Amino acid sequence: MVNDQMIQIPKYIISASEAESMAKSRGLTVPQLLPSLVKSAQDIARVPISNFHVGAVGLGSDGRIFCGGNIEFPGLPLNHSIHAEQFLITNLAAHGGGPKLLYMAVSAAPCGHCRQFLQELRGISDTQIVITDQPLENPDYKPISSILPDAFGPFDLLDQDMPLILEKHENKLLLVDNALSSKNENVSNLPNGYTELVEKNDEKLQREALDAARASHAPYSGCPSGVALMDCDGKVYKGSYMESAAYNPSMMPVQAALVAYMVAGGGGYERIVAAVLVEKEGMMVRQDDTARLMLKHVSPKCELRVVYYARFSHWPAFGAPANAPVVDPIDTYTEETDKTFNPSDLPLPDITEIVPEQTDGTPAGVATMVTKQMKAIEKKIDEFNASLKARMDTPNASHGTKECISECDEVFGAAVDDIKNTLDSLDSQNLFKANFDVSAVATNVDTCNDCFNEMVGGDPEVKKFSDWVGSITGEALEALQKATNY
Repeated sequence: MVNDQMIQIPKYIISASEAESMAKSRGLTVPQLLPSLVKSAQDIARVPISNFHVGAVGLGSDGRIFCGGNIEFPGLPLNHSIHAEQFLITNLAAHGGGPKLLYMAVSAAPCGHCRQFLQELRGISDTQIVITDQPLENPDYKPISSILPDAFGPFDLLDQDMPLILEKHENKLLLVDNALSSKNENVSNLPNGYTELVEKNDEKLQREALDAARASHAPYSGCPSGVALMDCDGKVYKGSYMESAAYNPSMMPVQAALVAYMVAGGGGYERIVAAVLVEKEGMMVRQDDTARLMLKHVSPKCELRVVYYARFSHWPAFGAPANAPVVDPIDTYTEETDKTFNPSDLPLPDITEIVPEQTDGTPAGVATMVTKQMKAIEKKIDEFNASLKARMDTPNASHGTKECISECDEVFGAAVDDIKNTLDSLDSQNLFKANFDVSAVATNVDTCNDCFNEMVGGDPEVKKFSDWVGSITGEALEALQKATNY
């Protein structure tokens, strides 16, 4: 392949035409060119703790070459470090390098953490990798599956059509009332001249962080989030949360935003003067404390604001009729948007508590019990959803109520799909996957309740139904977890 000196290249991204030109000038194909770029990629690394520079170079399916290096942060736990392969994938994802990573060259064998993170890319088992700390006379490519056989990955937990990292994500999120947002009152600590800059660009930061949250990959927790950073020149850099099926290798949104900052040539971290994190209040996976800790160490003068979102299927114009065009505002829902809400006078279906039958705790016994529970929930979801839809035609139904009914119809459909997945997992005695399927049922139903809470201050019948489903799925999860250790 390549056996002469390394090529010094521009950092981070090389265009497809430039990559072709570089390869052609040396009598190589673009994949053959990659190993010679690794040394330059190692120069990207910021490693004040280990002093061990790792470089990673990848060819995206759009023909561009993307680079990454490992990043360490003194004063922080080591798990805040960014691995070179994570940097590369974050760089590729943020700049639309195509849905696949075709070839990859790295300066050292990827650690287990990175081998696992790479599983979040579709078709990764066929991606070709070369490790350049081997003799450079003939560095041979081999499929990534050869360095991680029998891999655990997304499709052990998700449906095949679920979008993965590098594929388009469209999390339907909208900011809620700013009064619900937490704010770090630290503007006064900023260097002179930056307070006005931060205040002036606050809406822009919120919008960019929201866009990052909408693009985040969070199928396992259902907790998308995004971070936007602003430097002392008013330039903004955003990063999306990216989860791993194995959880720990996940990429935090503040890490991804720091990658964007470096790729854009942002300079020293101390130039970062403001940040916004967009996430959902009270979720199981939250980024607030971690983002604060990280920014406190990399740029102590940086002000972090946390803004919360609601999750919806549509983005309606406020006060617009039902058939109005869909818009995508930065505006937030407040109590003023839904003063017409009245609890429905329509009778809802009888929600009878299911008392789980006794089981001997064996996998077969638990599977039988959970199967009956899921079928009962499915029946009640259909009945309850039909009752909600009937509210659409009542004169008291406000815009917010109608929006939530539409949202509930979608998430209830997803919950029914999750129930079917649960039954399939139980039929095959895959109780581990059934755990995730049952959790997804509860999460989707609870999303309906969340919508009513955020849009109209809550609905007692919706809460009652959500609590009922939660109690049944809670019993099912407890039994499944015990059975997996039977």
